[in-house]
Amino acid sequence: MSARLPRNGDDLLQMRREGWRPDGLALVSLIGNLGFANYSLYADPALQYDWRMLVDLDVELVVDTSVPFGAVVRALADIAGVVPAALSLYFVDGPRVDCGRSRYVLISINPSSGTTMFDWAPVSALAASPDSTRIAKRLWRELGSAIPTPLDTALSRLQPLLEKELRDGTDDSRLH
Repeated sequence: MSARLPRNGDDLLQMRREGWRPDGLALVSLIGNLGFANYSLYADPALQYDWRMLVDLDVELVVDTSVPFGAVVRALADIAGVVPAALSLYFVDGPRVDCGRSRYVLISINPSSGTTMFDWAPVSALAASPDSTRIAKRLWRELGSAIPTPLDTALSRLQPLLEKELRDGTDDSRLH
């Protein structure tokens, strides 16, 4: 991922380093200035960005139909890659899709440890319109191809390891 930060990205990154986080949804606009009070980042849909300042935040990507869908998918995938708490897609023209949430994934039973990963689950937002349902279905089709699914990959590798750990037990000598 590029080291390029979106407009206002430096400020949000500094805020996060100081232990602060914005209230409510953090908005990422691919269409320019927004008239919302939420903390907003502004990005060019043709460029890739470093989204690390969005870790563990509720994020909404704001677009309109002028933004190519491929650029929307790439931005969603890049933002999901840094594991926000939740991610949604909002078209100012109307449709809204909840894209997924972060989830803690167990890696070892003894000692208990794990990691947080983004779990894709695109669904039409409340009061779903036919457009939001169509967009959610389109995002589902992109999973595993244009949208990477590291959670699925991790879970497929994890199950045999956890089964082995349960079957064979663990080495208690490291606990003494």
